[in-house]
Amino acid sequence: MSRHTRRKSPLQVRLFTAGAGIVAAAAAVATVTVASAGEPGGRAAQPLKAGADHAVFVQGNELDGNTIHAFKRGKDGTLSAAGRYATGGKGGDQIDAPTDSLASQGSLVYDDTSGLLLAVNAGSGTVTSFQVDGQKLTRRQVVDSGGDFPASIAVHGNLAYVMNAGGAGSLQGFRITAKGLKPLRDAHRSLGLDNDKVPLFSSSPGQVAFTPDGRALAVTTKSTNTIEVFPIRRDGRPAPRPVVNDSAGGVPFAITFDKGGRMLGGRGREVDGQHVQSARRRPPQGGPATAGQRPGHAVLAGARR
Repeated sequence: MSRHTRRKSPLQVRLFTAGAGIVAAAAAVATVTVASAGEPGGRAAQPLKAGADHAVFVQGNELDGNTIHAFKRGKDGTLSAAGRYATGGKGGDQIDAPTDSLASQGSLVYDDTSGLLLAVNAGSGTVTSFQVDGQKLTRRQVVDSGGDFPASIAVHGNLAYVMNAGGAGSLQGFRITAKGLKPLRDAHRSLGLDNDKVPLFSSSPGQVAFTPDGRALAVTTKSTNTIEVFPIRRDGRPAPRPVVNDSAGGVPFAITFDKGGRMLGGRGREVDGQHVQSARRRPPQGGPATAGQRPGHAVLAGARR
């Protein structure tokens, strides 16, 4: 049976197309992501420190050395620089990506329960975790992502899953511990794609996300116009194969859930090669595009009251 054969399942996924608009944050044209704190696969991770306080973190995604830019958020919403932190890895740039170099959602995630900030290093095949204290980042840890070009992270309880967009595409599970991320044995699942190690932006998977109850992982696959859903077992590991669902629209990209648990999906435009080429970023006059010219995503973290 083909890797993408559709199968019936009691797990129902309801898709509502929300268009191509994506929420922007700060001047970096970045996406806001805050992880939910549920309890799949065991008890939730315990906070390691005080956590974030009125902070905004932006991933620079610099090709020669990825960084996190920290800002303090004032009561009126204004931002002031609070620091810059090297992730210990490199940013990435998907082939022909017209705007977002990572062509994904959720590359930077703050987990309010553990107080960890998680960032992908797409150019290094690694994931970095920081402990957050106010607007400060400490206790950096770098781990292998389990695949090529990591581009999205999902967190629920003491589980974190990384979506690798390059090559066949894959998911790799981790436990959130007091020391950071620990790879979860037998929690690697292929997406069965056929991309280069640095994928074409229109054929790479777009996002991994937990369902609100933490019982399943959903992955958007742009090239096959499907939402792939992996049921999560009690031990926190995914089922061997996903349930493959046709998307309600072409090129599924970003997903989220409403209060009723229904999935909302944002989709990209269907484009041909010529259109993609015409939409490519052009270097500024007088020189080539510089590393880090297109930042990654952002998170709004910690409004302590």
